[in-house]
Amino acid sequence: MTVPSSFFTEVDPRAATVPSRDPVGAQVVWSAVGRQVIGNLTLSSRDVAGFRTLLLGYLLPVEGAPLQERLHVFLRWEQYAAYCRLAARDRTSPLGARKAQRAIARGGSLTLSAESSHQILADQRSTGLWTLYHRAAVLSGLATDDRHLTDEGRALVEPWATVIPDEARRAVLKGRPKVSVLDSQEATDVALVLVRGQKAADRVTLRDALLRGRCGSSAVPGTTWEVQEGLAQLEEELALGWEGRVSVHRLRVAARAHKFGELDARLRTIEVAESVLQPAQALFDFVLRDGHQAPLTQLAAEVKVRWPGVATHVEAESFVREVVPLLPAFARQGSMWDSVAETMARSHWRQAIDAVITVHEQTVKRRGGRPWVSVTGPKDVVTVHRRQGRGLPDQAEILAGWLDPFYLPPFMQLHRDLASPKGRL
Repeated sequence: MTVPSSFFTEVDPRAATVPSRDPVGAQVVWSAVGRQVIGNLTLSSRDVAGFRTLLLGYLLPVEGAPLQERLHVFLRWEQYAAYCRLAARDRTSPLGARKAQRAIARGGSLTLSAESSHQILADQRSTGLWTLYHRAAVLSGLATDDRHLTDEGRALVEPWATVIPDEARRAVLKGRPKVSVLDSQEATDVALVLVRGQKAADRVTLRDALLRGRCGSSAVPGTTWEVQEGLAQLEEELALGWEGRVSVHRLRVAARAHKFGELDARLRTIEVAESVLQPAQALFDFVLRDGHQAPLTQLAAEVKVRWPGVATHVEAESFVREVVPLLPAFARQGSMWDSVAETMARSHWRQAIDAVITVHEQTVKRRGGRPWVSVTGPKDVVTVHRRQGRGLPDQAEILAGWLDPFYLPPFMQLHRDLASPKGRL
């Protein structure tokens, strides 16, 4: 069987923030605040076809199979699903698209195998669906911690499995080298189920689970389903996609119009958190880029000139009152985030930069690393040990921009795909 050539459009996403990209530990803050609105999704769990692939991968192993065998079946199925989506030209690339596309481009038979040489990611177990989507599926009430389907998940998924060709199913379950598993129609049939589902009722069930954090009539324990229920109803605003500050403002306006008071209040806390996180991260980038062997007073003077109105944008009192109590204990005890907020709000830029550097030191120490920046000597000279960053952004960028996701982009992407699945295939 032959597979038509295909393409991919984006680099494989990764779930966790890479430490080098989060040197001040901002993720701890925005994650804690974002969880007050969206309790079940992760940054990487934004592809509805990825969720369907995961759930089918939990269904396919024989009943009672040990975990290692279940994992190997899952990895082979994930490979097959990726090949199908690429062959059918899904506009959203699956995880592992680069390597899977190269295998397709070589033509002939495709190998489904749990062996590392045939995996579609460098470490498919750790960086594929098995890890990146599992927790979100559990919190959405579709899967269990031990990687089986719940009753609701099984009822949803079992009809999808009928579309998997017999030859492919055998290859997924047993694993055989050089097995021909795809032709264009089979690939399209499987891809259509993964991207669109089979029936409109499927999408309703999946929407209730992923966007509302509940299955059937019961809320999933530990989720924020009441708030998510309101958020999921703001369809017009969600359909516009993620635009940072503009999106949060639109959602707050719509929440007030619908009298979703709790949702509006929690979105307001997101705005408060970002009013501190964005300039704090910009200050640290500035120190990395331009602060080597410069006194804190010199750096502060430049910030004062470049950011004459940023202080009024920083909501320090609300941050200390609303955001800091949400942080986990390790980030709350002895944290300098309150000092960062208060000094920026007063335009005390020397103290603010010092506080941001201290937050960085606390963050890397917690991770077992070494600080990138130190402040030494009677003149508080900054020494940069790892130079990067992008310099100080203009004030306009701070006042109008936005850095952190708070789990809203994956929510919006899933909403869009569940509302208009035909746009992808």
